[in-house]
Amino acid sequence: MKNAGWLLSVSGVILALYALFFMDVSVPVGDGTRVNNIGLLAQQQNLIVIAGVLFIAGVLISALRKRKSVPDIDYSPINNMTGEFVLNKTENGQYLDLNSIDKLSLMLLKKHGRSSVNEILLMNGPMLDRMEGTIPEDLRKDFRRKLTERLKENS
Repeated sequence: MKNAGWLLSVSGVILALYALFFMDVSVPVGDGTRVNNIGLLAQQQNLIVIAGVLFIAGVLISALRKRKSVPDIDYSPINNMTGEFVLNKTENGQYLDLNSIDKLSLMLLKKHGRSSVNEILLMNGPMLDRMEGTIPEDLRKDFRRKLTERLKENS
């Protein structure tokens, strides 16, 4: 929903730029001069009004987007976590436990409130790097990707 708001805002700005700077509202006259056309001026004015409405609607949609409520979860153990928290060991080897990654994403969302996913990943970069250091090499990229997906789904 937030992306739709930004898309509306950007399209409003582009439409306004077109109407103001690239739309020709004059027509040639038989003697080689140009005169303003009232119909084209009205069309330009309508495009500017529509662009303004699109921009304001986009800003409102982006600002008023409702976030999912994060369940009440204790995020205090997050600083002491290692990669073992998200690993599940079986006879065939190790794999990532999606429930643990989901729980980690909920802890991060609860800890950082209304921050965006990119901000959460940036603020917790050292902790996530430390966790990745204890995860086997073949699962590291998958860990970041799945954590980012879960953060986006839960926010």
